[in-house]
Amino acid sequence: MNLIKVDENNIVIANHCRPELANEKQKAGAILVDSVPAIEPIEGKRGFLRYDPDTNTCVLEYVDAPVSTSAEIKSLKAEQESLKLMIAELGLSAGGDL
Repeated sequence: MNLIKVDENNIVIANHCRPELANEKQKAGAILVDSVPAIEPIEGKRGFLRYDPDTNTCVLEYVDAPVSTSAEIKSLKAEQESLKLMIAELGLSAGGDL
């Protein structure tokens, strides 16, 4: 059993995995559910839990994560190197000097 708290959109904002140890402040406004699925890391995605009041369960959802500047730079550098190799190979296959 887990004790969860949700926001106005039913997104889980707190999860207490030992409800028997929760104090009164933690129990206030909390919902008891059987289990909470683990958020698995997926590249380029951000996972979160949403509470479904009809089934009294937590549902795992993923949304596209914003790309960090460093990840974008790394990707662009890799693409640039790939393009340089392609240009060099085209030049050599055409008999040109690069």
